[in-house]
Amino acid sequence: MSFIVRSTEIADSRYRGLERWRTEERISALVEGNWRAISACASASADISRSVDAAVDCLADGEGRLIYAGAGTSARVAVADLAELHPTFGWPSSRALSLMAGGDQTAHRESGGSEDSEEDAIAAVEKAKIGPSDVVVGIAASGRTPFTCAALQAARSAGAVTIGISNVAKARLLEVAALGITLNTGAEVLAGSTRLAAGTSQKVALNSFSTAVMSGLGLIYQGRMIAMQVSNQKLQTRAIEMVVELCKVDAITATDLLRQHDWSIWRAMFSAFGFGANATEELLSKHHGRVAAALAEASGEPFVA
Repeated sequence: MSFIVRSTEIADSRYRGLERWRTEERISALVEGNWRAISACASASADISRSVDAAVDCLADGEGRLIYAGAGTSARVAVADLAELHPTFGWPSSRALSLMAGGDQTAHRESGGSEDSEEDAIAAVEKAKIGPSDVVVGIAASGRTPFTCAALQAARSAGAVTIGISNVAKARLLEVAALGITLNTGAEVLAGSTRLAAGTSQKVALNSFSTAVMSGLGLIYQGRMIAMQVSNQKLQTRAIEMVVELCKVDAITATDLLRQHDWSIWRAMFSAFGFGANATEELLSKHHGRVAAALAEASGEPFVA
């Protein structure tokens, strides 16, 4: 029997005897691997950008969901990114979904043989009622995980925008996806341990992807998190400072406006710019719900989409 050795599985001779190296040498090698992960993301920036544009176009109608599918480390990295979308951007939890091999419990333990089940993946896609208004991102270091490939293929058949992220070029996942992103991290310092460079590259790619998508949907203004959920004192202070800086008002005024609007930063900002509830809704409608563009007009600042 012959095997095709994937680049993520290769044992790099540079790291032979790693366990006998001095601690500082081992750490240096591991950090170097993470630098390669960053470089891989930089090389894939054009493909990530195309994926962002497709996702924004799909999600702009306000109905679709952002869905990540994966198994093992890839799934856990994906869930971590999804979990931050509501607190950071106010993205509704109902519009963020993960399809994990083995179910949600695998967020804390290995997925085992469930990642080999194409049937489970197809069932998960059907249960989620994925359709043309959704964006589905499949992530797999090897690019061949049966669960992830089947989920993406089923989602594409259902009409969803599909994006595949693989650490191996020309992988099956990239073939079944409408849009593909290759993060070429190569051999791991610890052979086959894709929780290292591959996992880091996935984290960076998904952070970049989701942040750019939220920006494209108008949930970032002047580089600030105007839709973040203000849930503690630290974030209250940040919100006050944001309104003070962006609206040129004093801290007392900013605090009063935020309290009037249940700590909604962007609604407080519209008030600071002199817009009441009806005028705010009209401006939002004019800009198709993109808060940043509406705020730019309210403030009199030029806005480039």
